[in-house]
Amino acid sequence: MHEVKVGDVVQIDPEIETFGACLMTVTEVKAGLYVGYVKIPGSGEAFYRVPTDKAERVGTAPWARKVDQTGSGGGESELDAREVDMMGHALGWPKGYRNWYAADPGGPDDVVWASLVERGLASGPLPGPSTLHYYAVTDAGKAALERSDS
Repeated sequence: MHEVKVGDVVQIDPEIETFGACLMTVTEVKAGLYVGYVKIPGSGEAFYRVPTDKAERVGTAPWARKVDQTGSGGGESELDAREVDMMGHALGWPKGYRNWYAADPGGPDDVVWASLVERGLASGPLPGPSTLHYYAVTDAGKAALERSDS
């Protein structure tokens, strides 16, 4: 069995409801966890975390894009088009008259927001008036959004 490293591709256990049987490009290996992205046609990438025992290495991604997920402090964090759109919507961009986004728990938007939270670009899920997950863009997220707009 090969050790999984950044740039490898793993297949997610088909028993997992979100992204089961999908291929994920690994961007970070943590203790007991693979972090990476699943390509969504027409929507960009959705960042995801999967326990190491729920994914199998299937190879290497020769065309894996470089992903910086630091998002906190001085490191720039690359945002894909979907993240820019969702964060802009949360902020009422460009006017900035709100800071919240409601996502279906476990849905594709929720997965993107969970990635933004992990990278320090958003906070949540926050309490709200329904069973939806509510997220807010952090100051680091606002700075990353502004950098992506320039």
